[in-house]
Amino acid sequence: MVAPAPVRVGGILDIRVAGEPSLSKGYIVDAAGHITLDMVGQIMAAGRTPDQIAAELRTRLKQYVKEPAVTVAVITPLRQDVLVTGEVLRPNPVQLRPGDGLLEALAAVGGLGPNADPAHATLVRRGLAQPLPLNVDLLLKGDLSKNMALSDGDIIQIPKKGDESYQVVGEVKLPGRKSLDGTTHVLDAILSTGGLTSQADRSRITLTRQGQSAPIVIDLDRVMAGETSANVLVQPGDVLTVGSQMGIQVAGEVRTPGERLLRNGGTLMEAILFSGGFGPAADRSAIEITHKDGKMEKASLADVTAVVGGPELRPGDLVIVRSGKSDFITLFGAVHSGQVRYESGMKITDVLMAAGLTENSNWKQIRVLRGGDGPGRKILPFNLEAYLKAPQTQNLVLEPGDRIFVEAHRGGTTVLRRLLEVLPLANLFFYLR
Repeated sequence: MVAPAPVRVGGILDIRVAGEPSLSKGYIVDAAGHITLDMVGQIMAAGRTPDQIAAELRTRLKQYVKEPAVTVAVITPLRQDVLVTGEVLRPNPVQLRPGDGLLEALAAVGGLGPNADPAHATLVRRGLAQPLPLNVDLLLKGDLSKNMALSDGDIIQIPKKGDESYQVVGEVKLPGRKSLDGTTHVLDAILSTGGLTSQADRSRITLTRQGQSAPIVIDLDRVMAGETSANVLVQPGDVLTVGSQMGIQVAGEVRTPGERLLRNGGTLMEAILFSGGFGPAADRSAIEITHKDGKMEKASLADVTAVVGGPELRPGDLVIVRSGKSDFITLFGAVHSGQVRYESGMKITDVLMAAGLTENSNWKQIRVLRGGDGPGRKILPFNLEAYLKAPQTQNLVLEPGDRIFVEAHRGGTTVLRRLLEVLPLANLFFYLR
């Protein structure tokens, strides 16, 4: 049995979630290998099989959908668009059928030009930081094993013989090898690619030069500000690499939670500011950072005032800002106060005493609602009159978020007045405002 092929960058996935039409549609795998779904958020798709993706979706959807039924299928495009540039007879975008390779692409542009250098041809593919070498010279000599299969969005570059050139790779719109014509600086090199992508880290562009022990780090913002010393002159053989910003998720008590792009080395405070700042209920001392490897660390920004502050984040981090509000017990019906702050070990009589019962409250009909309105909801009855007559009976211990409903007595205050005469302890639960 042949194992299913892994999903690739640029692939199209048909995802179906039973009973959820808003989620059931096609999704394109982005340049970082992710797909993004409502409720679920971002998940890694590239390099995984459709069954593995479906399994993760089922796990993530369980908190919203009971026993979610999910199917994932790869949609094969009817055609693939490939760009062939450089020393060919008709440099142009060409449309190929799925499964077509390098030979078919070269035939579609009329073959190589007279000054082509097939030994140094390269392929730029979405999601890959470095161009791939192509053995076009061996292919044209009859070695069909070099007829590499192509993907939608590939760019084939055929350089000119003896052409002095440099390379720009990473987060630019048209990465690849560029001819070095005259004086070229870093800014010229970036512009020759059509500019940076939205994920580019402008503060960290590296220039690798033959014979140099360490790369030159270039801050494009300084170049744009007019610092001529930062706009380095490009030399033959140089490789400019534009790094990508790191993607993180911010959740919890921030004003605009969601995915954020930060510069490499970005800090926790930067992530909070990019998310609109802390929400009104945020506890600045209770922040959790979960890394991609599953390890979690706790952090505090309670004493941090600088824009760049707190620990440095890593790509793929999940930041959760916890709430600083205490849990409350909520009361409805024949009570004076509708909310009492929860304390550990609190009993129902403590809350009723703190809230105060009205004159017409029915002490026999008190109910505690626990667990929200879902299938796990519980209704716990409590008879205060019976408890006051026999305090040794079990008192009801409350949990955070419990709701208490005290019914009103339809028979007026006669029963209450009689009870107050018989049970002096009842005065603790009754007062007028």
